[in-house]
Amino acid sequence: MINFVTDFHLTEPWINSMDHDVLTSDILQQSTNNNFVEDEINKKYSEYNTDNSKGQHGVMSRPEGHGVWFPMKNMYHDSNFLNICDVLDKDDKTIDDKLYVYKIDMYGAINWALPSEYDYGQEHENLNTIIDRLSVRALNALQKNDNFHLMINYNWEGIVYDHNFIVLHSKLHQYKIPHNKVLFSFAGYNINKWYREFCERHKIKNRINVFHLHWVWDNKSEEFYGLSMDQDWDKINKEYTVELKKHDFNNLNRRLRRHRLWTIAKLKELDLIKNNIVTYDFTIPENRNHLKWIPEIEFNNDHDFTNLRKQIHWLQLYEDKKTYDFDDLEKLWGINHERSSPYTDSMLTLVSETSVDEGYYYISEKTVKPIGHKHPFIVMGTYGTLAELKREGFKTFHPYINEEYDLIENMNDRCIAVLNELKRIVYLSNEEKIEWMKNVKPIIDYNFRHLINFKIKYKKRVEQRTQELFKKFNYNGKII
Repeated sequence: MINFVTDFHLTEPWINSMDHDVLTSDILQQSTNNNFVEDEINKKYSEYNTDNSKGQHGVMSRPEGHGVWFPMKNMYHDSNFLNICDVLDKDDKTIDDKLYVYKIDMYGAINWALPSEYDYGQEHENLNTIIDRLSVRALNALQKNDNFHLMINYNWEGIVYDHNFIVLHSKLHQYKIPHNKVLFSFAGYNINKWYREFCERHKIKNRINVFHLHWVWDNKSEEFYGLSMDQDWDKINKEYTVELKKHDFNNLNRRLRRHRLWTIAKLKELDLIKNNIVTYDFTIPENRNHLKWIPEIEFNNDHDFTNLRKQIHWLQLYEDKKTYDFDDLEKLWGINHERSSPYTDSMLTLVSETSVDEGYYYISEKTVKPIGHKHPFIVMGTYGTLAELKREGFKTFHPYINEEYDLIENMNDRCIAVLNELKRIVYLSNEEKIEWMKNVKPIIDYNFRHLINFKIKYKKRVEQRTQELFKKFNYNGKII
């Protein structure tokens, strides 16, 4: 059993390491439960925007609360949530030798919780981090007790930037928190390789413990299981029918990140947008910030945008929005926004993942969606995405899809290989498409069954892995 510790309780455990300036006395006086306070904070979060009040280009303001949220209680079956006052004596020593874990649940962009001057500029009025905002008692307990540990949970995201992680290590050193008592969990796979390379790049000797923990297998498995049991079938594609489809593929985009701009531009160049389900919206405020790349896009060092700027400009001028199942892309999120039509109406999904960058390893809900909709897929994602899916027990589509792209470490070459394979499948004859669909259908059905039964297996594995990691910590070797 793991004993998680929080500074405060209302009706439930409260947020650790929060910027409590967000909570006015009016909010606290009216609050009778966490839900009320959560709603009030949400209102403040909704005011967040990507331009600071002074209008400085490329400089971001920080949302209220600064990147932390309520404890995730359902990830661990066998655990307690205790108030810090009940586990420490007056000198901030633990009352017994049980394991106690002060858990900070990060939320949103990592620069909200671990800001650096790189993100906000030197003049930003408040660069306090989640470590600066540790309570005095929690900090004392981390310094004084072998059996009191810090867990920073970032399982909602899988991309961590070097400059933010450097801030974390610097703050641990500043506050004299032993690095070996800190566990950082996030959703990037190959996390041990990533962290080892990070430490080597920055010559970091005092290392923390890292752990792969991913929201998507817990939440999306449960969501698709519920949808599969529901009679409201318009939210999920219940069967992959072997028949010629209205469209060859779907490619669903909300945030127009750099690699998605590149993908959309290439699809336009190949004349593959017009007759397929390719969604995007250049007009929503969130995407306007991404369009800052366009003026110098041909000189980008990451993607080869040669001759592609004109494709993006054409779309921006003449077809700046293309939707299919949802018209308001700004309100789309990864959970509870499923519709079957993009999958029933197409033969294949081209997944545009969160990142394709070298040195990152992440699978988001975007890859899980076609699995839950019984659909074959090809992934524009990070190196080793398909290998990670196989490690989690899923099957991929070789030899019906040439999946050698997953073995290509160079980002630009990998992305080109993905689109070359997509183009090959699109240009199959009608007879070949029917045969192709027959061949991939058993894999589709297997993956769906594996997904909807995955939640329990994954949570048990998470608990086992977490227990094993804490057993390595030096506090008399006891797990109680």
